[in-house]
Amino acid sequence: MSYIGSKRSSSLTSINNADVTVSGMQQRNVIGENINVPSSQNLVFFGDTEFSGTINVDGQLIVAGGSPNFTGASVNITGTLYAY
Repeated sequence: MSYIGSKRSSSLTSINNADVTVSGMQQRNVIGENINVPSSQNLVFFGDTEFSGTINVDGQLIVAGGSPNFTGASVNITGTLYAY
């Protein structure tokens, strides 16, 4: 899942549940859907993030500036989890 942005304006844009503005980005801190990170990909979340779906990580799952909470999630990590 990768996105290349070409829209240039000051309006808010939503890309796959992330709201992007010219000045920053925000995301939900409770992720209920299933997450799959293939070995060739990295996925980044910001701040304390609660996961409650099925999490499969063969690549790299990164939680920057917070802690992941996997309570209630089914988790399989054969790749790398970074949380700092």
